[in-house]
Order: sequence, then C-alpha cells, then structure tokens
Amino acid sequence: HHCQDEVAVLRHAFAALRPGGHILLVEPDWFHEFGGSARRDRAHYGTTERGMGWGRMTRALRTAGFVSPERFYSSQGTFGRSPLQRLRAVVVAALTVTSGYPHRSVIGLASKPG
Repeated sequence: HHCQDEVAVLRHAFAALRPGGHILLVEPDWFHEFGGSARRDRAHYGTTERGMGWGRMTRALRTAGFVSPERFYSSQGTFGRSPLQRLRAVVVAALTVTSGYPHRSVIGLASKPG
C-alpha cells in the first residue's frame, strides 16, 4: 500500500521465490487511503498511502504470475451474510472513512506454480 505499482513489486517477489513457494500479503483494506492517518502521512511524509481490497489484490497477484489466491480475515474484517453482519460492515466502513477507525486487514496467500 506504499507503492505506486503493486504488480511490479509482486513480479519481483515472484522472481525471488522457488517454484511452489508462497507469498503472504497483509494489507489495509481499500478504505485506508481515505482515512485521516493516510491523509496526514501523505501530507507530512509524501508517502504513497493506498489500500488494497481483495479484488485488487487478487488481480495483482494473478498478473504477477501467482496462482491459487486465498483470502484470510482479521478479527475486524470477518463479515458474513446476515443482516446484522452486513450492518456491522457498513458501520466499520463509515467509521473508517470518517474517524480513522482501525483499518481492516486484507490477508492473502498465493503460490508460485511449480
């Protein structure tokens, strides 16, 4: 989430792994770039502050050559399909954007074919 081109970074990781090797990514979700801490860090340090949702992470991993991406969840980011769980997801999303509530992690594991 601090790089301009996550595919380029993942391609370097892919090249460094042995066949059959794995990569584990832990990134803040896509709300990260809209939070107060990210805005302050961009202004103060000039850093890139982006979030990475599961869809973006999966596309980047596959583009870099990785296969079999799997998603894991943090305790804050596990939401199911029930109305109460969906309401919780909306509340967490709103708090993330408005008050800098701790960001949910997107945790992904993928493999290098081999």
